[in-house]
Amino acid sequence: MKVADTGLLVVNSAHGVGGWNRNFWEYTRTFATPTMVINQCDHEQSNFNKTLTKPRKIWTNVNAFSIPTEEGLAFNAIIDALRLVMYKFPEDGGKSENYQFRKVNMPKPWKCII
Repeated sequence: MKVADTGLLVVNSAHGVGGWNRNFWEYTRTFATPTMVINQCDHEQSNFNKTLTKPRKIWTNVNAFSIPTEEGLAFNAIIDALRLVMYKFPEDGGKSENYQFRKVNMPKPWKCII
């Protein structure tokens, strides 16, 4: 019996996909409710691309909707791929600055992900 509308799979950007991630993903696929979140993009050993590549090899329907522009200690901004907005966070905290852009002027490494 299905009791949830969505599944939340949190994958640590520094450690990547673990065995239990696969079990959870298969369970959510059974009920067509998968969701994956990659967290700790500000961890010094974070590797967003590597963390996203492995699930894409295992499960074909993995897409990135929020993409960090930098990783590790340099992390300070996220691109919202659906709205084509970059949210840049000040070093001292507080409200983000928002930059609207078109796909043509998106940072080159991220064009292939979106």
